[in-house]
Amino acid sequence: MIMKNVIAICWILGVMLLVSCQEDSLHLQESEFVTSCRASFVFIDENGNDLINIDDGVSTYPFSFEKLPELYNEEVNPYGNGFLYNGNFNTIEFHTDLERYCWKTCLYGFDNVPSYKTYVQVGSFGIDSILTKYSFTGDCIGRPICAQVEELYYNETLIYSSGKLSKIFEPEVVFIKKEKGKTSVITE
Repeated sequence: MIMKNVIAICWILGVMLLVSCQEDSLHLQESEFVTSCRASFVFIDENGNDLINIDDGVSTYPFSFEKLPELYNEEVNPYGNGFLYNGNFNTIEFHTDLERYCWKTCLYGFDNVPSYKTYVQVGSFGIDSILTKYSFTGDCIGRPICAQVEELYYNETLIYSSGKLSKIFEPEVVFIKKEKGKTSVITE
């Protein structure tokens, strides 16, 4: 009789453990994160002129988003040789070697979701996208799961690869050329 009770208690504890593990796994899938994008972007028109004009204010600033936000001049904060804005998710910095303003952004994602799109708006041009392919590891500090950026695609053009999914590709700057309803992606 005692053996049956011990087996029953072990079985109940085992079921409870499995259920709690499944609940933790579901919780991890819902956990949103933000990570930095390794590439810097220069936005140009068909003649090679900069589309980012700091003197015109936020109307020319590129910004990333999940849901289209409103962007106001009051939300721009000077930082070093550039500006932080859009909740400090976006940065414009002057690249001295290129003598141009470069845009840096953060990328959005959810734990255990291997690919995720971040959208990009540049002035009055159409909405572009950055598709991020992630891998995940439990070997991290401060979180139960951490994301690693494996590949980045700007409007379906590969702009970064860690080497895990395809050949290593790490351009420092990506040029985004906007002209008459067309967007070209140029990597150097």
